[in-house]
Amino acid sequence: GREFTGKMFLVCAGNTEYAGGGVMRLSPGARPDDGRLNVSVVEALSSAEALWYFPKLRTGVHLGHPKLRYLEGMTVSVTADPAAGVQVDGDRVGRTPASFEVKPGAIKVLTPG
Repeated sequence: GREFTGKMFLVCAGNTEYAGGGVMRLSPGARPDDGRLNVSVVEALSSAEALWYFPKLRTGVHLGHPKLRYLEGMTVSVTADPAAGVQVDGDRVGRTPASFEVKPGAIKVLTPG
């Protein structure tokens, strides 16, 4: 796997394009049925960089920023010193260290039609 060290602004893993209640298109092209986690790692940003980054995050055109790493995989582990808060679907669930893993086919979702 790949490892990133240093001060981070955000580490986000998901399997759909949108995060933050549908406000941020954090993972353009992500699919919930491909068995992969889409991981965004954003290094610490200056105020000016944040002003550039956040409007683009809403529309999914942020991927070219030099402080952003966008990866795909089946597992992701995050550690921090000091420990950082961890959220799942916007709910606080604990603190780092944290690990997440995709389980392909673990649930079936029915849709109308």
